[in-house]
Amino acid sequence: MARKRYLTIEAALRGEVPDEGELVWDYVGMIDFKNLEFELVQINPAEWAMKPAQEGKSLLAIFAARAEPWQKKLVVKYRAGARAIAKSSVLLIDSEARRVVDGQHRMVAMALEGITRAWALDLSKPRE
Repeated sequence: MARKRYLTIEAALRGEVPDEGELVWDYVGMIDFKNLEFELVQINPAEWAMKPAQEGKSLLAIFAARAEPWQKKLVVKYRAGARAIAKSSVLLIDSEARRVVDGQHRMVAMALEGITRAWALDLSKPRE
């Protein structure tokens, strides 16, 4: 069995601190952001973006129905580098709630490009 890998959110986001009001702050405070480690897992963005989550709709359906012009432009930009993003960035997820906590636009871009492997930090799996 493969050995589990753990990272802090700060390490996963490479030191970038999300803005106040971002969803990640519903999960942790600043001390846990810097110190608490969560399991690093591989996910399938194409699958994740298609399964029902919030409101019983998929992330792709929510994006198609509600995306603002700036969000659509961001996804177009990310689609151009989707393979590199899948290899180099880490999404934040809550696998128990089937929720993308940080990285929704990257997830949509990877899904639209058919990417089936990416890294995510699972906030429902802290190191015990």
